[in-house]
Amino acid sequence: MEYTDRELEKKITILIERKYPRLKLTEEDIAEMLFGDSFNRPHVNRACRRLVDENRLVREGGGVANDPYWYRPWTEPFVLRNLSTQSL
Repeated sequence: MEYTDRELEKKITILIERKYPRLKLTEEDIAEMLFGDSFNRPHVNRACRRLVDENRLVREGGGVANDPYWYRPWTEPFVLRNLSTQSL
């Protein structure tokens, strides 16, 4: 089954949000879960990179055999406020 770019991105986002933090999914894992094999890995790679560029996913890992890239949902950065210096 072929997906449009947006359909594939939506399926990837839903899958990662559902499986994280139990599973840290790589591009190969995502391709196998969505398509049943890793043949579509290049399409998944492009979609994941677009999602990272749009701040919808975060890419972590070293990108090597023993530490492959994996993805997690993107969250707003936490800003620490120092309440002792702020006037109330």
